[in-house]
Amino acid sequence: MKITAIRIRVLRSRSSGYGHDACEIEAQVEEGDDPGEVAADIRSRCEAEVRQSAEEHRLIQSVDGLRSEVVSLERKRDQLKAEVNAAHKAIGDCEDLVQHAQRHGLKLPVAVDALALPF
Repeated sequence: MKITAIRIRVLRSRSSGYGHDACEIEAQVEEGDDPGEVAADIRSRCEAEVRQSAEEHRLIQSVDGLRSEVVSLERKRDQLKAEVNAAHKAIGDCEDLVQHAQRHGLKLPVAVDALALPF
């Protein structure tokens, strides 16, 4: 029996989650070629392709994770900005109330009158 072609298929399941990495290569065996060497070459090329595919998958997962972390941090930043703006407005309202009370001659407690806010 004469070997005329060799096909190698490598399929490796991912360790986490669903999915797999796969590669299939077929080569014609020419006169004088050693089928064992051809098979070994094809297998090493398939293994390299599967490793590269697995690394690409890990990188994509890392980028996706970082992207969702950035979105979460942006939402938190926006929430904190809103809280800071609300605090600035409340402080401004309190200062206006103190000034209004002083203009109309209302006596304020010393703690309120000495309110030394930095902004």
